[in-house]
Amino acid sequence: MDSEVKLRDVNKDDLPIYFEQQLDNFSNYMAAFTAKDPTRAAKDNTASIRVLKKYGFKICDEDKGFSNARAEEVEEYVLKLSSKAE
Repeated sequence: MDSEVKLRDVNKDDLPIYFEQQLDNFSNYMAAFTAKDPTRAAKDNTASIRVLKKYGFKICDEDKGFSNARAEEVEEYVLKLSSKAE
């Protein structure tokens, strides 16, 4: 068995996987220091929203929430990953 770990640079195809992983409740519990709400995207973050839509996410609601990074309330989209059956 090969015990060597190989790392590579992150590419854009990895983003949906990372987004999905950050939604896992147990993983968030174990990581402890995570975003308060990992399911939202700021309305002015058009690049991220474009990538999320490309990989099957749909805007399902709008909201406002306090951004720790910006230290202010921001308008945001709530996105949901569409299933293949939808």
